Amino acid sequence: MHTAELGENRWVSVDDRLPEYGIDVQVYNSDTKEQMVGFRSPKHGTKQFQYASSAWGGILCEPTHWMPLPACPTPNK
Repeated sequence: MHTAELGENRWVSVDDRLPEYGIDVQVYNSDTKEQMVGFRSPKHGTKQFQYASSAWGGILCEPTHWMPLPACPTPNK
């Protein structure tokens, strides 16, 4: 699900709506003021997003907001 497909380019509160499982999205953590790409997994908490992996499993965050990623660039022809 990309920004162009949704027709929106704005932050969505995790209290209002969550993205589908397994879809990469931009997430924002208001407590640390950090942004990163992450995804929801059914094996983690409802509002937890995995943004990295380690030998011990996924590294998770609980962002306050998310937004779809923009479409990938296309090569010039």
